[in-house]
Amino acid sequence: MEYVEEVKLSNEWNFVNSVGKKGIHKLFQYPGTMVPDMLNKIIDTYLEPSDRTVLDPFMGSGTVLFETVKNGKQAIGIDINPYACFGAKVKSRFYSEKTLLEYFNEINNNLQKKKEAIKLHTFPFVEKWYTSNNIQELSRIRNEVIKIKSIKYRNFYLLCLAEVAGKVSNSRKSTFKLHIQAKEDIEKSQFNTVEMFLNVCLSSIKLIINDAKFDYHKNVKVVNENTVTLNKKRSPFLGKEVDAIITSPPYGDNHTTITYGQYSYLRYSWIGIENLETTELLANDMIKISGIDSNSAGGRLYSVNDIENSATINISSILKERYYKLKGESLKNARKVLSFYMDLYQSLNNVMSLLKDDGLCIFIVGDRYVSGEIIPFKDILLELISGMNMIPMDCIPRKIVGSYMAGSIKQEHIVVLRKTMES
Repeated sequence: MEYVEEVKLSNEWNFVNSVGKKGIHKLFQYPGTMVPDMLNKIIDTYLEPSDRTVLDPFMGSGTVLFETVKNGKQAIGIDINPYACFGAKVKSRFYSEKTLLEYFNEINNNLQKKKEAIKLHTFPFVEKWYTSNNIQELSRIRNEVIKIKSIKYRNFYLLCLAEVAGKVSNSRKSTFKLHIQAKEDIEKSQFNTVEMFLNVCLSSIKLIINDAKFDYHKNVKVVNENTVTLNKKRSPFLGKEVDAIITSPPYGDNHTTITYGQYSYLRYSWIGIENLETTELLANDMIKISGIDSNSAGGRLYSVNDIENSATINISSILKERYYKLKGESLKNARKVLSFYMDLYQSLNNVMSLLKDDGLCIFIVGDRYVSGEIIPFKDILLELISGMNMIPMDCIPRKIVGSYMAGSIKQEHIVVLRKTMES
């Protein structure tokens, strides 16, 4: 298979006019989301009408899931981040517009009343990341939202609260990592937090109702699991093989690419970990700002001995060459790269077992640079899946238009594979 490394901006797969979120995908903000128009073209080009169920094992905010359902299919999404799963579940529920507006009016009326002393919501370092006024206002809103008895409707408004909590925090908005703003910038920031929340609620209600015709609630399943240690027994609907996989895995460990966990920390802290469906182990780690990132692929470094005796480094000659070259310059960077791919290799083994024979697996992946060395994801991926009964079918290069990916990642490849019958 030949690869074209120089991609013209006119490439039909670049979707230069499709930058920015549309429709249901605007319901909550999340880093590194895929282009819906590209996904529609992938589904239309490669999937057959008989391909009924699509899996995204690294679903993020669920773009693949919702575009799959719009195309008349069913979708299953897996993600390690409980905040991503919470948001995708909220988006996939069926709501009565009348009930949503009744709860909105009730919350609004109570927020307009005279302010009284309230119990402030708290979590580690909340005073660092929010002004006292914003803690007060967010707590007032949260106290009204948690009065809602219906879990489904309560979660809808908690997601709206989380969206606002991200906007009014003291963290810089120029990065997904949590970095405190300068004191003078914090002092200059003035927010009408309640008004912002009410506006987010109304726009979210409109987005949900506009997409009600797609019946997401009947066709979307969301699983909060780590694909590295995937346990099908904990998720009954993972017991049946899927017809296709469409996914964009992380391009490296979260700490050095996109810190999905740090981005989510303040948001899910206002939701409350007790309101998120997750494992006890991860719930304990979520108290830490980098807890999710440390549990994600490559989040914890393997020892040099484990790396150099791993199946991963022996399967991929490219990884082996890059590892030893990086090791001479920075052992830590070399370990980071191999630790990520060791976890990814285990994830691939787990995920491929869910795909039916003759099913398609479509990856959207990007190369990145570490210590000046290119890490060619697509080529490494092809080496890692070489023993998994997967046949390469197509590879399409595309430019990344916009700034949703980290730093040096400017180009992606759509890699299309087909699973063969086991010999």
